[in-house]
Amino acid sequence: MRLGSRVSELRSRLEEARSFRERVHLTDAFIVELSSDRPANDSIELSASEILRSQGNCKIDQLAHDTGFSMRTFQRRFQECVGVSPKIYARIVRFESVLKAKAAAPQMSWMNAAHEVGYHDQMHMIHEFREFSAGPPTAIFGHAEEAFTPNADFGRKARTR
Repeated sequence: MRLGSRVSELRSRLEEARSFRERVHLTDAFIVELSSDRPANDSIELSASEILRSQGNCKIDQLAHDTGFSMRTFQRRFQECVGVSPKIYARIVRFESVLKAKAAAPQMSWMNAAHEVGYHDQMHMIHEFREFSAGPPTAIFGHAEEAFTPNADFGRKARTR
């Protein structure tokens, strides 16, 4: 099945999902399935793992250097293997990291959560929230909290706020 039709199928399934947590689960499963269809590429996989390990706080040019690829080749190969550019991947990882940090410690301020995962300031984090979720952190967190709370029951219905 071609990628375009797989993405269309994912989009349909996401529209039918009853909760934010179910959408996260569907997207994660899609990424795992998609990555299993790709040939192994150790240096790119190691780079993606480093981005995850560092919560998106690493220098992309250093990762490219470590692989031995030129920056352009690294970006192209990363896009082919992962599905997005290394910069976008790092931003998504950091975005998810701040949601996880806040879910683990709801009493923590957004400013402290932003600094904990490497945002330069709270406004930088807010800008990314608006770009990735079309709203400020407090608007999305009510939905994300359930998805990122450890040991949350997947079958639980989404809370209404």
